[in-house]
Amino acid sequence: MKPLPDKVVAALAIAERTEGCETVALSLADLTKTCAHLDGEVLGEYVERNWDLAVGNALGLMFLVKEMKRRFGLLDRKKRVDGTYRTIRGFTSFDKWFTSFTGKSRRLAYYLLETEEQKHKRNAERRTSEKKKDTDSTAFLSRCGDTKKTLAEIQRKLNFHTQQTPVDVKPLYAQIDPTINAVFQEFLTLIAPDGYEVRQGDRGWWMTKKHEDDEPEPPTPEEKKAQRSAAAKKTAKTRAANKAAQSKPPSAAPPALGECEWCGDAPATERIEKRFGGGNFCAKCAALDRKSDRKYLIRQMGVQRVMGKFCTLKNLVELSGKTMDMGGGETYTYPTMQNYVARVREEFLGKARHDQAVVVEHIARLEKKTEPAKALAAAGGGCPEDEAL
Repeated sequence: MKPLPDKVVAALAIAERTEGCETVALSLADLTKTCAHLDGEVLGEYVERNWDLAVGNALGLMFLVKEMKRRFGLLDRKKRVDGTYRTIRGFTSFDKWFTSFTGKSRRLAYYLLETEEQKHKRNAERRTSEKKKDTDSTAFLSRCGDTKKTLAEIQRKLNFHTQQTPVDVKPLYAQIDPTINAVFQEFLTLIAPDGYEVRQGDRGWWMTKKHEDDEPEPPTPEEKKAQRSAAAKKTAKTRAANKAAQSKPPSAAPPALGECEWCGDAPATERIEKRFGGGNFCAKCAALDRKSDRKYLIRQMGVQRVMGKFCTLKNLVELSGKTMDMGGGETYTYPTMQNYVARVREEFLGKARHDQAVVVEHIARLEKKTEPAKALAAAGGGCPEDEAL
């Protein structure tokens, strides 16, 4: 450990306290030069006995606390043969040792460990933040005054609207909400916690947490222009490749499809035609497109889409074929699983616009669910769900 400068050693010098002290007989000035070679127990005992005298010396406190923190950091944490752990002054952690003899919270210790530069930086940031808040509050009050004048002017123009002197009030009313919303958004921004931003949605105003790492900054006008130019060149290149491929005779080699129109990072391997257009995709993007179409078709064949939004698969099983008295001699019969399968067959099976492989697979899965109920009904036992009801 490098010894401290003479000026610091002189500043650390305090009155030596030796009453009732047998093992510690060093002054703080001597301690700064030799403490690197002292045992942790000796140094800890010195700190405990001379703490009251060192309280008025901020530089001395910082030195002692930092040294003891280092000693506890180097303490061996392994369990010994007798089942105990190594300690300094009977403690295994710096926090417990510091609070035991000072009666203060560990916050004081970590405040002493903080360097002067960090303290000045933190205090400067605090002063700047308070000044900024005062400036923002003053600007907001000024903005409120301007908004009040704007609304008063709009109201004055609306008061002139009479049958004798008609005024076009639609533009005036259209100015009221934007004027008020601008001030309201500024107010919410002023009181929003750090790291949150204010947004207006369909159901009102929201404070959402910023995700600076996940959400990139919006592109500049120059970047947008460059992106549009690159997209236009890419589209023109693809169209030219497709046109050249179509103009070749059938006996020629298969035409190149250009780059994938989705990712643009790989050459296109196939063209997928759809009802509302299509595109040239690479193998990976084509697989993702087919997977997305399959999920969409399965959702279209769902119970609520086919039988109504108040019907579920659970209702079809539990209330299958049951009747409900509607009053006036009328009854309502709940649909069954067979009704649902029949509707799916009618609406989706054999239709060219739907992937029939997915439709057949979905119908087979539904029929498999209805087989136990059919077998039980054929045996005359009824539906197990009916017995539960």
